[in-house]
Amino acid sequence: MSMTLVGLFDDKAAAQRAADELDRSNIARERPRISDAVSDVSGLISRASVPRDDAEIFEEGVRRGGTLLTAVVEDARAEEAQRILKTQGMIDVRGRADQWRAGGWSGGAGVDAAAGDVRLPVVEEQIQVGKREVERGGVRVGTTINETPVEQDVRLREERVTVDRHPVDRPATEADVRSFREGTFEVSAKGEEAVVQKQARVIEEVVIGKEVGERTETVRDTVRNTDVQVDRLGGGGDEFSAYDDDFRNNYQSAFAGSGYTYDQYSPAYRYGYNLANDARYRNSDWSAVESSAREDWERHNQGTWDSFKDAIHHAWDSVRGRSRVSH
Repeated sequence: MSMTLVGLFDDKAAAQRAADELDRSNIARERPRISDAVSDVSGLISRASVPRDDAEIFEEGVRRGGTLLTAVVEDARAEEAQRILKTQGMIDVRGRADQWRAGGWSGGAGVDAAAGDVRLPVVEEQIQVGKREVERGGVRVGTTINETPVEQDVRLREERVTVDRHPVDRPATEADVRSFREGTFEVSAKGEEAVVQKQARVIEEVVIGKEVGERTETVRDTVRNTDVQVDRLGGGGDEFSAYDDDFRNNYQSAFAGSGYTYDQYSPAYRYGYNLANDARYRNSDWSAVESSAREDWERHNQGTWDSFKDAIHHAWDSVRGRSRVSH
């Protein structure tokens, strides 16, 4: 998120030094704007949403030879930017305004002492929907070694030494005579035994990946705005209370069975009354007014125009009709 800072300096050189320092520090998202012309001040201030009282002080400062600087900075670096502006000579506008008032200046106080006007700021919230990355779960992959008994038959060769003695009766041969001496000899027997060898083989692969998709989510919230209700006071013949009987009779005849009370219909009658007394619509027919009236009503009472439009129209006709008779 970003915000716009506005600073007042006694001279253009000081404002220029502050702008250069913001640039060197890479704080401003774009080149800061500098102006010492009163005609440019209102545009610069409107972009920064400066309150009216402060705007009057800034304008007076420029009239008195000052220079205005505006810079768009990230919220996280706003304090750093303000320190730079103060270091380069940014004026304390509230303190300076007190000095001007001590000398007779009457602006920047919220009430115009000469005209006696009271300013009521009309505020409206706006919704901004962003995105942030959050954890949505996942998988944890681990491996273990399992042992499984196996069996396999194998045939093994086995030798065995046997000794057989057979009685004989024959003349000794020369070979028999040569072997006729003491001695020993060995006859060994061989056999086979099972030898187990293991070989590791890959029999499967587990592939872990991520699929990226998008979804549309409807964000629902509420925003607030200031609604200034103006009621006429005094004994004039066009005040709202003068129509109370007419509006109550209209409610009883047309809307008593609607499920809404008169107190719930009263804002609709008052809205039609205010429309009829609005100077912008003084010479207009209902057909020319209805579209903008509906848009304004729905802005504050969403989805209820069709329920209350007939009461609004009746109030409009009653006030306009009575006004024509009084003339």
